Order: sequence, then structure tokens, then C-alpha cells
Amino acid sequence: MKMLKRALYRVIEKAGYNISRSEYYMLQRSLVHFGVDMIIDIGANTGQFSQSMRSSGYKGNIVSYEPLLSAHEILIKKALKDDKWHVAQRCAVGDVNKDIIINVSKNSVSSSVLPMLKTHSDVAISSVYVSKETVKMITLDSVFNEKEIKEKKIFIKIDTQGYEWQVLQGAQKIMPFVCGILCEVSFIELYEGQTMWLEIVEYMQRNQFELWALYHGFSDKKIGRSLQMNAVFYKKNI
Repeated sequence: MKMLKRALYRVIEKAGYNISRSEYYMLQRSLVHFGVDMIIDIGANTGQFSQSMRSSGYKGNIVSYEPLLSAHEILIKKALKDDKWHVAQRCAVGDVNKDIIINVSKNSVSSSVLPMLKTHSDVAISSVYVSKETVKMITLDSVFNEKEIKEKKIFIKIDTQGYEWQVLQGAQKIMPFVCGILCEVSFIELYEGQTMWLEIVEYMQRNQFELWALYHGFSDKKIGRSLQMNAVFYKKNI
């Protein structure tokens, strides 16, 4: 198991992404502090985030969403071993309910609804698109009702490669009842049409969330530039 974990970290780092084990532990400490008992994992891929949270000590419920066919199949197999980890039917999450086309990257983790720019692919060659898949898109507002949200301390993790803004826009009804959010934010445009970091931070502040932590995400190691980070927000006065 330890060898498998080390191999997983090497694959993620090779693609230019890196959330260290100590940062997962720090995130887990914040979940404990705020009493979080459900994680909604959007853009789950093959379950890397959820497995890391389990390894860091999180014992609550997890609901995972993943649009890619191959990644979703792996995700289901992993979750079968965990009775508190539920994998939703294969779908993307965004701001509308409709069928969409998603671009599939060679490394899987960089797949996105949006076109990828050279600012991304030049830094991580393995991120280039190699195929497309058609999948249903849903909004969080269409699958979670107010009663379900009120009964839980919800933490939403959003890793949708430039599509984070659309996920937030599709969760406006449940947003007042959400405890915390981890959202990938970009400092330069990596996907065509994506919403940049400052607009997302300001949106979260308008919705009474405060920035709690920043964790390393995606960087250009050749020139030492941070391209993306994972921003953690928690609701004020909870």
C-alpha cells in the first residue's frame, strides 16, 4: 500500500500538480475544527483526493462526482471498500443540466469542458487532449435539497480544471448552507474562458466565506512560477 501511495504522488507531481501529505493533514485539521461530516468531491478523477483525506484521518461521508468513463469505473471500485464513500452516477457538474462534451487529457487529471491553452500544455506535456467524451452535466442545486444540506456540515471540493466558476453558479441555492469549500484557482489563464482567481475570491467573500488556507497546486518548475493553487474557504461565524 505504501509503495502504491508513493507511486501515486510521483504521477501527480510529474503532471505539475502537488498537494503534499502535510497539506492534506492540515486540511483534515480544519475539517475537524468546523465539524465537517460530508465532503462533496467534484472532479474526483480516480479518487486521489478522497483517499488522501482518508489517509489523513477523515472518517465522515464522501460523495464523489466524475465525468470521465475510465476514471469513473476505477472510482467505483475503490469506493466499494468504503461504506461511507458514495460515487454518483457518471456526470459532470456545472451551471446547467444538459449533455456536454468533455475534453479528455492524456494524464486524465487535466481533462476539462473548456479548451486548453498553450500556457498549460507547454508546462505539462502530458496534459494535452487526446479524445472527447459526451456526458450529462448536472448542477448541485438540482441534486441536493435544503433539508439534506441543513442536516450535514458540508464541505465541497471543486477541481474541474477551469470550470470552477460554473460549479459555483450551479450551487447558489445550497451555498448558504455550505460550511466550507476547496476551490482550485488560477493566476494565469490555462483554459479558454475560465474565471480567474480574484473574481472567485471576491465571489466567495460576497457569500460570507473567508479565505482560510492556500495549498500548492500547479506550477511551472522551470521558471518557479505558481500557476494554480487550491484555496480553502470557510463560512464566517459558523
